[in-house]
Amino acid sequence: MKNTFMIFCFIMGLGLISCEAPIKEEVQYSDYPFFDNLMYNPIVYGADKFVTVKLESNLFSVSYDGVDWTAPGSISMGSDVIKSVSYAKDKFFITATNGRYFTSSDCTVWTPHNAISPGWNWFGGGKCIVYGNGKFVAKSSSRIAYSDNGISWTVVDKFFHSLNVIVFGDGKFVAGASEMYYSLDGINWEETASHPFGNTSRIDAISYNGSIFVAVGTSHKIAYSNNGINWIEASHPFDSIQGSSLCLFTKLDFGNGIFLTGSQYGLLYSVNGYDWERAKDLVFNRNPALLLGVFREIVYGNGFFMIINSTQIEYFTLAEVTTTGNEKQKRKNRFS
Repeated sequence: MKNTFMIFCFIMGLGLISCEAPIKEEVQYSDYPFFDNLMYNPIVYGADKFVTVKLESNLFSVSYDGVDWTAPGSISMGSDVIKSVSYAKDKFFITATNGRYFTSSDCTVWTPHNAISPGWNWFGGGKCIVYGNGKFVAKSSSRIAYSDNGISWTVVDKFFHSLNVIVFGDGKFVAGASEMYYSLDGINWEETASHPFGNTSRIDAISYNGSIFVAVGTSHKIAYSNNGINWIEASHPFDSIQGSSLCLFTKLDFGNGIFLTGSQYGLLYSVNGYDWERAKDLVFNRNPALLLGVFREIVYGNGFFMIINSTQIEYFTLAEVTTTGNEKQKRKNRFS
Protein backbone atom coordinates (compact mmCIF):
# COMPACT_ATOMS: atom_id res chain seq x y z
CA MET A 1 0.00 0.00 0.00
CA LYS A 2 2.99 2.34 -0.07
CA ASN A 3 2.52 5.75 -1.67
CA THR A 4 -1.21 5.35 -2.10
CA PHE A 5 -4.16 7.25 -0.78
CA MET A 6 -6.76 4.90 0.66
CA ILE A 7 -9.97 6.81 1.24
CA PHE A 8 -12.91 5.54 3.27
CA CYS A 9 -16.06 7.68 3.10
CA PHE A 10 -19.61 7.50 4.44
CA ILE A 11 -21.77 9.54 2.09
CA MET A 12 -25.38 10.69 2.21
CA GLY A 13 -26.95 12.70 -0.57
CA LEU A 14 -23.83 12.17 -2.67
CA GLY A 15 -23.59 14.05 -5.93
CA LEU A 16 -20.93 11.96 -7.68
CA ILE A 17 -20.12 13.92 -10.79
CA SER A 18 -16.96 12.19 -11.98
CA CYS A 19 -13.87 10.64 -10.49
CA GLU A 20 -10.49 9.93 -12.06
CA ALA A 21 -7.46 8.30 -10.46
CA PRO A 22 -4.77 5.77 -11.32
CA ILE A 23 -6.01 2.20 -11.30
CA LYS A 24 -5.13 0.31 -8.18
CA GLU A 25 -4.17 -3.31 -8.73
CA GLU A 26 -6.34 -4.56 -5.90
CA VAL A 27 -9.32 -2.80 -4.37
CA GLN A 28 -9.45 -3.39 -0.65
CA TYR A 29 -12.29 -2.78 1.77
CA SER A 30 -12.18 -2.16 5.46
CA ASP A 31 -14.00 -4.01 8.20
CA TYR A 32 -13.85 -0.90 10.38
CA PRO A 33 -16.14 -1.82 13.30
CA PHE A 34 -17.82 1.55 13.79
CA PHE A 35 -18.98 2.19 10.22
CA ASP A 36 -22.56 1.51 11.30
CA ASN A 37 -22.50 4.41 13.73
CA LEU A 38 -23.45 7.84 12.42
CA MET A 39 -21.46 9.60 15.11
CA TYR A 40 -18.02 11.01 14.41
CA ASN A 41 -15.55 8.44 15.69
CA PRO A 42 -11.93 9.68 15.67
CA ILE A 43 -8.87 7.73 14.53
CA VAL A 44 -5.18 8.31 15.33
CA TYR A 45 -2.01 6.70 14.01
CA GLY A 46 1.00 5.89 16.16
CA ALA A 47 3.42 3.07 16.96
CA ASP A 48 2.70 1.52 13.53
CA LYS A 49 -1.00 1.14 14.18
CA PHE A 50 -4.33 2.91 13.78
CA VAL A 51 -6.49 3.24 16.89
CA THR A 52 -10.11 4.30 16.81
CA VAL A 53 -12.71 4.84 19.52
CA LYS A 54 -16.47 4.94 19.57
CA LEU A 55 -17.51 8.16 21.24
CA GLU A 56 -20.01 8.07 24.08
CA SER A 57 -19.08 4.44 24.77
CA ASN A 58 -16.13 2.52 26.25
CA LEU A 59 -15.13 0.78 22.98
CA PHE A 60 -11.95 0.94 20.91
CA SER A 61 -10.40 -0.99 18.01
CA VAL A 62 -6.92 -1.37 16.49
CA SER A 63 -5.67 -1.90 12.93
CA TYR A 64 -2.14 -2.37 11.62
CA ASP A 65 -3.04 -1.74 7.97
CA GLY A 66 -6.26 0.32 8.08
CA VAL A 67 -8.21 -2.55 6.54
CA ASP A 68 -8.36 -5.32 9.12
CA TRP A 69 -9.57 -4.15 12.52
CA THR A 70 -9.71 -6.02 15.79
CA ALA A 71 -13.04 -6.82 17.33
CA PRO A 72 -14.02 -3.86 19.54
CA GLY A 73 -12.38 -4.00 22.94
CA SER A 74 -13.77 -2.33 26.03
CA ILE A 75 -12.17 -0.22 28.74
CA SER A 76 -13.50 -0.43 32.27
CA MET A 77 -14.57 3.12 33.06
CA GLY A 78 -17.79 2.76 35.01
CA SER A 79 -20.42 5.27 33.95
CA ASP A 80 -17.91 7.46 32.10
CA VAL A 81 -17.72 7.44 28.30
CA ILE A 82 -15.00 8.18 25.74
CA LYS A 83 -14.42 11.75 24.51
CA SER A 84 -11.27 11.52 22.34
CA VAL A 85 -8.13 9.58 21.44
CA SER A 86 -4.55 10.86 21.01
CA TYR A 87 -1.06 9.49 20.49
CA ALA A 88 1.87 11.37 22.02
CA LYS A 89 5.48 10.21 22.23
CA ASP A 90 5.06 6.50 23.10
CA LYS A 91 1.58 6.50 24.62
CA PHE A 92 -2.01 6.30 23.46
CA PHE A 93 -4.40 8.49 25.46
CA ILE A 94 -8.15 7.87 25.56
CA THR A 95 -9.98 10.66 27.36
CA ALA A 96 -13.36 10.34 29.04
CA THR A 97 -16.05 12.26 30.84
CA ASN A 98 -15.39 13.76 34.29
CA GLY A 99 -11.87 14.61 33.12
CA ARG A 100 -10.59 11.05 33.40
CA TYR A 101 -8.16 9.51 30.89
CA PHE A 102 -6.56 6.16 30.15
CA THR A 103 -3.05 5.43 28.84
CA SER A 104 -1.51 2.47 27.07
CA SER A 105 1.68 1.77 25.14
CA ASP A 106 0.30 -1.29 23.35
CA CYS A 107 -3.52 -0.88 23.42
CA THR A 108 -3.71 -4.08 25.46
CA VAL A 109 -3.56 -2.82 29.03
CA TRP A 110 -5.16 0.56 29.75
CA THR A 111 -4.17 2.41 32.93
CA PRO A 112 -6.83 4.73 34.41
CA HIS A 113 -6.00 8.24 35.62
CA ASN A 114 -8.07 10.82 37.45
CA ALA A 115 -8.81 14.24 36.02
CA ILE A 116 -5.84 16.53 35.45
CA SER A 117 -7.50 19.05 37.76
CA PRO A 118 -10.95 19.54 39.34
CA GLY A 119 -13.47 20.51 36.68
CA TRP A 120 -11.19 19.52 33.78
CA ASN A 121 -13.33 18.91 30.69
CA TRP A 122 -11.88 17.18 27.63
CA PHE A 123 -13.14 19.08 24.60
CA GLY A 124 -13.93 17.68 21.16
CA GLY A 125 -13.21 14.32 19.59
CA GLY A 126 -9.86 15.28 18.08
CA LYS A 127 -6.37 15.05 19.53
CA CYS A 128 -6.20 16.60 22.99
CA ILE A 129 -2.63 15.68 23.98
CA VAL A 130 0.67 16.27 22.13
CA TYR A 131 4.36 15.90 22.98
CA GLY A 132 7.34 18.15 22.31
CA ASN A 133 10.38 19.76 23.95
CA GLY A 134 10.35 17.08 26.64
CA LYS A 135 6.75 17.75 27.71
CA PHE A 136 3.28 16.39 27.23
CA VAL A 137 0.80 19.20 26.73
CA ALA A 138 -2.96 18.69 27.08
CA LYS A 139 -5.91 20.94 26.28
CA SER A 140 -9.43 21.15 27.62
CA SER A 141 -12.05 23.54 26.32
CA SER A 142 -10.48 26.48 28.13
CA ARG A 143 -7.31 25.31 29.90
CA ILE A 144 -3.89 23.90 29.02
CA ALA A 145 -1.74 21.66 31.22
CA TYR A 146 1.77 20.25 30.91
CA SER A 147 3.54 17.15 32.24
CA ASP A 148 6.94 15.48 32.10
CA ASN A 149 5.48 11.97 32.11
CA GLY A 150 1.85 12.25 30.98
CA ILE A 151 0.63 11.38 34.49
CA SER A 152 1.42 14.27 36.86
CA TRP A 153 0.14 17.55 35.43
CA THR A 154 0.37 21.28 36.11
CA VAL A 155 -2.35 23.56 34.78
CA VAL A 156 -1.21 26.76 33.05
CA ASP A 157 -2.35 29.95 34.76
CA LYS A 158 -4.25 31.23 31.73
CA PHE A 159 -7.75 30.82 30.36
CA PHE A 160 -8.35 30.10 26.68
CA HIS A 161 -11.48 30.25 24.55
CA SER A 162 -12.92 26.93 23.29
CA LEU A 163 -9.66 25.31 22.16
CA ASN A 164 -10.23 23.01 19.19
CA VAL A 165 -6.75 21.86 18.24
CA ILE A 166 -3.18 21.67 19.51
CA VAL A 167 0.00 20.58 17.66
CA PHE A 168 3.78 20.68 18.08
CA GLY A 169 6.24 21.76 15.40
CA ASP A 170 9.24 24.02 14.77
CA GLY A 171 10.15 23.80 18.46
CA LYS A 172 6.86 25.22 19.68
CA PHE A 173 3.31 24.31 20.58
CA VAL A 174 0.51 25.91 18.55
CA ALA A 175 -3.14 25.86 19.65
CA GLY A 176 -6.17 27.30 17.93
CA ALA A 177 -9.86 28.05 18.10
CA SER A 178 -11.25 31.48 17.19
CA GLU A 179 -7.92 32.75 18.46
CA MET A 180 -4.47 31.25 17.93
CA TYR A 181 -1.78 30.77 20.59
CA TYR A 182 1.83 29.56 20.68
CA SER A 183 4.33 28.50 23.34
CA LEU A 184 7.96 27.40 23.33
CA ASP A 185 7.74 25.45 26.58
CA GLY A 186 4.04 24.58 26.95
CA ILE A 187 3.92 26.80 30.04
CA ASN A 188 4.06 30.38 28.82
CA TRP A 189 1.56 31.11 26.08
CA GLU A 190 1.17 34.09 23.76
CA GLU A 191 -1.70 34.98 21.46
CA THR A 192 -0.79 35.70 17.85
CA ALA A 193 -1.32 39.33 16.88
CA SER A 194 -3.60 38.34 14.02
CA HIS A 195 -4.51 35.48 11.71
CA PRO A 196 -6.75 35.13 8.64
CA PHE A 197 -9.55 33.32 10.46
CA GLY A 198 -10.57 36.33 12.55
CA ASN A 199 -12.93 36.15 15.50
CA THR A 200 -15.93 35.00 13.46
CA SER A 201 -14.32 31.80 12.13
CA ARG A 202 -13.11 28.67 13.87
CA ILE A 203 -9.78 26.89 13.45
CA ASP A 204 -10.48 23.17 13.29
CA ALA A 205 -7.15 21.59 12.32
CA ILE A 206 -3.44 22.44 12.19
CA SER A 207 -0.67 20.32 10.68
CA TYR A 208 3.11 20.70 10.37
CA ASN A 209 5.33 19.12 7.70
CA GLY A 210 8.74 19.90 9.16
CA SER A 211 9.03 23.37 7.67
CA ILE A 212 5.58 24.96 7.46
CA PHE A 213 2.33 24.98 9.45
CA VAL A 214 -1.05 24.81 7.74
CA ALA A 215 -4.36 25.60 9.45
CA VAL A 216 -7.89 25.08 8.16
CA GLY A 217 -11.30 25.97 9.49
CA THR A 218 -14.71 27.44 8.85
CA SER A 219 -15.56 30.26 6.37
CA HIS A 220 -13.50 28.52 3.64
CA LYS A 221 -10.20 29.56 5.23
CA ILE A 222 -6.80 27.93 4.72
CA ALA A 223 -3.71 29.62 6.18
CA TYR A 224 0.01 28.86 6.37
CA SER A 225 2.92 29.96 8.53
CA ASN A 226 6.64 29.21 8.62
CA ASN A 227 6.84 29.77 12.37
CA GLY A 228 3.34 29.21 13.82
CA ILE A 229 3.14 32.88 14.76
CA ASN A 230 2.71 34.91 11.56
CA TRP A 231 -0.04 33.55 9.33
CA ILE A 232 -0.98 34.20 5.69
CA GLU A 233 -4.22 33.21 4.01
CA ALA A 234 -3.86 30.81 1.06
CA SER A 235 -6.12 30.89 -1.97
CA HIS A 236 -7.66 27.63 -3.14
CA PRO A 237 -9.97 26.30 -5.89
CA PHE A 238 -13.11 26.51 -3.75
CA ASP A 239 -12.77 30.30 -3.35
CA SER A 240 -14.57 30.79 -6.65
CA ILE A 241 -17.58 28.66 -5.76
CA GLN A 242 -20.72 30.63 -5.04
CA GLY A 243 -21.50 30.44 -1.34
CA SER A 244 -17.93 29.40 -0.51
CA SER A 245 -18.07 31.47 2.68
CA LEU A 246 -19.98 28.51 4.13
CA CYS A 247 -17.27 26.05 3.07
CA LEU A 248 -16.04 24.04 6.06
CA PHE A 249 -12.53 22.60 6.25
CA THR A 250 -12.69 20.47 9.38
CA LYS A 251 -9.76 18.04 9.08
CA LEU A 252 -6.20 18.11 7.78
CA ASP A 253 -3.09 15.95 7.83
CA PHE A 254 0.32 15.74 6.19
CA GLY A 255 1.95 12.65 4.74
CA ASN A 256 3.82 11.34 1.72
CA GLY A 257 4.90 14.90 0.88
CA ILE A 258 1.48 16.56 0.77
CA PHE A 259 -1.09 18.26 2.96
CA LEU A 260 -4.62 16.93 2.44
CA THR A 261 -7.85 18.57 3.56
CA GLY A 262 -11.49 18.44 2.54
CA SER A 263 -14.82 20.21 2.70
CA GLN A 264 -18.32 19.54 1.42
CA TYR A 265 -17.00 20.52 -2.02
CA GLY A 266 -14.36 17.79 -2.15
CA LEU A 267 -10.67 17.23 -1.40
CA LEU A 268 -7.71 19.61 -1.76
CA TYR A 269 -3.99 18.88 -1.59
CA SER A 270 -0.85 20.99 -1.41
CA VAL A 271 2.85 20.22 -1.56
CA ASN A 272 4.03 23.49 -0.01
CA GLY A 273 1.05 24.61 2.10
CA TYR A 274 0.10 27.62 -0.02
CA ASP A 275 -0.56 26.31 -3.55
CA TRP A 276 -3.69 24.14 -3.46
CA GLU A 277 -5.30 21.88 -6.06
CA ARG A 278 -8.29 19.61 -6.20
CA ALA A 279 -7.29 16.08 -5.28
CA LYS A 280 -9.96 14.43 -7.40
CA ASP A 281 -13.22 15.23 -9.17
CA LEU A 282 -15.31 13.95 -6.30
CA VAL A 283 -18.01 16.42 -5.29
CA PHE A 284 -20.17 15.92 -2.25
CA ASN A 285 -23.53 17.59 -1.72
CA ARG A 286 -23.27 21.08 -3.22
CA ASN A 287 -25.65 22.66 -0.73
CA PRO A 288 -23.37 23.95 2.06
CA ALA A 289 -26.32 24.45 4.37
CA LEU A 290 -26.85 20.68 4.56
CA LEU A 291 -23.25 20.04 5.60
CA LEU A 292 -23.52 16.51 4.28
CA GLY A 293 -20.03 16.25 2.85
CA VAL A 294 -17.90 17.56 5.72
CA PHE A 295 -15.01 15.23 6.38
CA ARG A 296 -14.91 13.89 9.92
CA GLU A 297 -11.38 12.54 9.94
CA ILE A 298 -8.25 12.65 7.79
CA VAL A 299 -5.35 10.57 9.09
CA TYR A 300 -2.07 9.63 7.43
CA GLY A 301 -0.33 6.40 8.39
CA ASN A 302 1.14 3.21 6.98
CA GLY A 303 1.78 4.95 3.63
CA PHE A 304 -1.76 6.18 2.94
CA PHE A 305 -4.43 8.67 3.94
CA MET A 306 -7.56 7.42 5.64
CA ILE A 307 -10.55 9.72 5.28
CA ILE A 308 -13.89 9.25 6.96
CA ASN A 309 -17.13 11.07 6.29
CA SER A 310 -19.73 9.71 8.67
CA THR A 311 -22.99 10.74 7.07
CA GLN A 312 -24.00 7.40 5.57
CA ILE A 313 -23.22 3.75 6.09
CA GLU A 314 -21.20 3.22 2.93
CA TYR A 315 -17.54 3.38 2.07
CA PHE A 316 -15.26 2.91 -0.92
CA THR A 317 -11.58 3.09 -1.79
CA LEU A 318 -9.90 5.27 -4.40
CA ALA A 319 -6.37 5.04 -5.70
CA GLU A 320 -3.86 7.88 -5.45
CA VAL A 321 -4.44 10.99 -7.52
CA THR A 322 -0.96 12.50 -7.81
CA THR A 323 2.52 11.22 -8.56
CA THR A 324 5.74 12.13 -6.79
CA GLY A 325 6.72 14.47 -9.64
CA ASN A 326 5.00 17.47 -11.18
CA GLU A 327 2.91 15.41 -13.58
CA LYS A 328 -0.54 14.10 -12.75
CA GLN A 329 -1.73 10.70 -13.86
CA LYS A 330 -5.33 10.42 -14.96
CA ARG A 331 -6.81 6.97 -15.40
CA LYS A 332 -10.16 5.51 -14.59
CA ASN A 333 -10.65 4.61 -10.97
CA ARG A 334 -11.91 1.28 -9.76
CA PHE A 335 -14.55 1.01 -7.07
CA SER A 336 -17.89 -0.63 -6.51
